[in-house]
Amino acid sequence: LDFFQLVHADCIERSDYVYKLVGSTLGPVCIVILVTLGEWVRALYYKGHLLRGVGIKYCIMMLFFILPTTSSIIMATFATKEFDMGVDENGEHLGSEAFLAVDLSIKANGERYKFIVFYVWAMIAVYPVGVTSILFVLLWTRRHEIEGRTSRRGGPELSSLSFLFRLYSRRYWRYAIVDIVRRLLLTSTLLAVGVFGLRIVFIWAMMVSFVFVTVTREQGQYWDASSDVLAYVLGQFVMICVVALLVQEVSRLQRQAGEEDAVNSDQAIAWILLVGSVLLIGAVFYFHYTPEAAKKAGGVDGEPSGESGAKSGTSGSSQPARGSAFGQQNMTR
Repeated sequence: LDFFQLVHADCIERSDYVYKLVGSTLGPVCIVILVTLGEWVRALYYKGHLLRGVGIKYCIMMLFFILPTTSSIIMATFATKEFDMGVDENGEHLGSEAFLAVDLSIKANGERYKFIVFYVWAMIAVYPVGVTSILFVLLWTRRHEIEGRTSRRGGPELSSLSFLFRLYSRRYWRYAIVDIVRRLLLTSTLLAVGVFGLRIVFIWAMMVSFVFVTVTREQGQYWDASSDVLAYVLGQFVMICVVALLVQEVSRLQRQAGEEDAVNSDQAIAWILLVGSVLLIGAVFYFHYTPEAAKKAGGVDGEPSGESGAKSGTSGSSQPARGSAFGQQNMTR
């Protein structure tokens, strides 16, 4: 969720990328501090619990959604472009000068650039590292309640954290953080890796996608089996998108070399991805919004598929399988 692109803030008031960087990073921090102070006062006055407040819950939801975009805004400052400055009036070569790739009006040298680099490293500690670590600690401190819950969301003591773990089985609550790491590795980290070249970006994206698709297939970490299948299908589609981008890059290089694109690969790839997206939307509705899906999942807050049988001592063979044959041998639910 990029607020600055959504409202075109640069059209309202002319500014460079530094304003976007500072606004995107300090804005959420100020909101979290103000909400936390308000919840702290409420907890003192009403003798409640700070982490059970509604404000804390919505702050966690906000951080979950903005983390990849904010981290991408931070990481984008690492990429620079170097330009030949030509010659002066005496014919002497002026050398070259580097600028930020995201904003060519900002020189990649001088005191201002040093401040930007320092600020970026500080925000890396706050967002990709800090927010992820804090969310993990919050879940870890409630791990016993999460693992002992009898519904997706658990009891009132877990109300502010249920947004993170509600999709996952009892003993696999850590995958809430694993999924956050996956999102960061496929968004902001790609921008940082991009300084090493486009080929490294493709290799990184394919490797990360393959690892997480394999984890989903082997573990079956979701609350119900239909979510396992859907996550596996969506992961495979991400890999298809990476391959499609690679094919487009090859086509671009072929056109630069003067070779003719006989099949108009860009248009073919666009149609394949469009059809795939429509099919995936259908898969989401089938696995989560049809009566059959509700029956398999045991309802919104019912037992996760395959767990009720294990608890009662039955085999649970009527429930959908969780993970692959190898994964099932290594699962403890």
